Amino acid sequence: MKAKPVIRGLISYIPGLLKILKKARGKNICGGTDSARYCYSIWLRHLVKLNENYGKININTVAEIGPGDSLGMGIMALLTGSEKYYVFEVQKCINTEKNLQIFDELVKLFINKEKIPGNNEFPMIEPKLNKYDFPEYIFKENFELLTDNSRINRIKEAIINEKSGEIEMKYLIPWDTEFYKVTGKIDLIFTQAVLEHLNNLKEAYEIMYSVLKQGGFISHEIDYSSHETHEKWNGHLNFGKIIWKIIMHGRPYDINRIPHSLHIKLIGKAGFRNILEIKTEDFNSKLKIKNKEIAELFTESDLFIKNAYIQAKK
Repeated sequence: MKAKPVIRGLISYIPGLLKILKKARGKNICGGTDSARYCYSIWLRHLVKLNENYGKININTVAEIGPGDSLGMGIMALLTGSEKYYVFEVQKCINTEKNLQIFDELVKLFINKEKIPGNNEFPMIEPKLNKYDFPEYIFKENFELLTDNSRINRIKEAIINEKSGEIEMKYLIPWDTEFYKVTGKIDLIFTQAVLEHLNNLKEAYEIMYSVLKQGGFISHEIDYSSHETHEKWNGHLNFGKIIWKIIMHGRPYDINRIPHSLHIKLIGKAGFRNILEIKTEDFNSKLKIKNKEIAELFTESDLFIKNAYIQAKK
């Protein structure tokens, strides 16, 4: 067991101290990436997989759960054809300066039809693709329209003012109570390494279903690993209640320790169909879960799944 997560958790019980330490170390309390190339790679992977699995689809309105203060993937959604991007968050973390910098870099990457950054640059990113060429086939009919200067400028203005003409970037905060404002209006909801942090997954999937249009999609990458709370990727599953509570108290976001099979079950119960899965498995590190409460949730195959990419249709 790593001592640092436990120590951090104990420190966090001293009011305000953890926040002060994070600021002193330059840590981003809200979360969110500074890398435009990361955002470019993530969004295009989601888009490629959606096209592979469901054919060419219209994504006019997109929502992202938990982007933090970096809206890079939402900006990519707008650059690639969407007109409305909703930020589903628990708190409003705005870093306009950072997002404008990311925007400028993303525009260059997209206009130049740069290849999707792959395993050499981002070996941990899922899902993996068969090839990382720029997906020109997705944009062959409207690339000139998408890269028109006036449209690019409207997206930039929307980053600053939340709206410019038909382009909108809106926050729904807190999203689990404000979602009703967009019921039946969303074409796609996506996340990247976020759903492992949500504690009420049943409600989350039901909300996703309610806000999607009929025929809309979800696209989620889920990281089932220990998130540096243990030396082994699955070692966190054996922490008892008290130690786990201490560790979680020292983190900005919980880890729910929910297995893959339960995600699939909840997605189906929410009403989704055409559920597609890409699982990253590690058969060399099977764990015998000693925590009975956690063990009851896991199937035999769950124990090997480090990561999963899930898509489904309403």
